[in-house]
Amino acid sequence: MKTVFRFACIVLGIVAAFAAKPKKEPNTAATAPAPAAKVPVAAAPATVTAYGAGVAADKQPMPFAKLLSESADQNGKTVVVEGTVASVCKNKGCWMTLQHEGKEMRVRFKDYAFFVPKDCEGKTARIEGVFAIEMVSVADARHYLEDEGKLEEAKKITEPVESYTFMASGVTLR
Repeated sequence: MKTVFRFACIVLGIVAAFAAKPKKEPNTAATAPAPAAKVPVAAAPATVTAYGAGVAADKQPMPFAKLLSESADQNGKTVVVEGTVASVCKNKGCWMTLQHEGKEMRVRFKDYAFFVPKDCEGKTARIEGVFAIEMVSVADARHYLEDEGKLEEAKKITEPVESYTFMASGVTLR
């Protein structure tokens, strides 16, 4: 029995030695790897994240400044707008604002169905939805200011405020 065991160990050792030994390949030009080409690498595109229904990439956005200059003509219409996020709800991300030359538009999300990240200030937003000029109630105007931490300003609101609003069905951020 000891002899069979020794014989099995020797056979296994020989098989293991041959299996571990690398095979030599002929060194020919056909098998030699081609040198790597030096190709300039472009910067990676900004990551785009969609919320809600998103915004189709083929839809041309209107710059936010242009929307403001055409606000009376665009009132009540569905548009795609692009601008920089100025502020966002710090509680849930349930609204954001775009600003241009002291004018602000509050963007809310259709059916309260989605939110944006609470740290998206400064990102470029492309939004699709309905633009409107409306009167915001005292309670809502105060609520928005309180969400931004502007408690003293909120206390000063005593009557409805005319405001640019946007009910977004989709948002992309980059």
